[in-house]
Amino acid sequence: MASYWRKKQKTDANVTSVIIVVAHVFLERKPMAGLFQNDFLLCWKDLNNCIVLSIGTRSMSGIFTNHDINEIFSYYIPSLERMGYHIDHRQIHLMGLSNGGSAIVATMHSSHAKDFKSLTSISCNLGGLRKVPCRINLIGGGQDHSSRLMPSQASRLSKMGVHTVLFFVPEENHYVLVNRRNEIIEFLKQEMNLTCVRE
Repeated sequence: MASYWRKKQKTDANVTSVIIVVAHVFLERKPMAGLFQNDFLLCWKDLNNCIVLSIGTRSMSGIFTNHDINEIFSYYIPSLERMGYHIDHRQIHLMGLSNGGSAIVATMHSSHAKDFKSLTSISCNLGGLRKVPCRINLIGGGQDHSSRLMPSQASRLSKMGVHTVLFFVPEENHYVLVNRRNEIIEFLKQEMNLTCVRE
């Protein structure tokens, strides 16, 4: 299984960190995957004091399953903690980008939905919506076939009683994260209420 993470500039043993898990495509064997993944992680560099962990699927399908969600808690987070990182288990966020949105759907239907503070779907269609106890952030563009249903999905989730926030630009395409990076980072900082705890 492949994963990449962006380390904080300085590791402070007295600070308990927020962790953001980003699910996006199959990472191994993909041409220039390392270069792409480095650029991808740099996209999140302004989410201060966070550990950003990017995970890929176990096959070329690009589809995440309950098994992948379970591994966040049984493998990835324990591995980071063994490396000396202090994770705030009350502030674990999951983002799904493009096909990574399948990780959001898998989480909605797993017992781990309660373990995330927020789920964020970027440029993807969420089928099988379900009520969850965490916040939902939807980010997309109206010219993107994968995310054009987001306004109606946000409305459906809100009617279910799920705290749902929508960042939607009608003229944007599948690359809304690239095209609107600064706006999206500010949106996420506000909606995810990112804070580090000093012990």
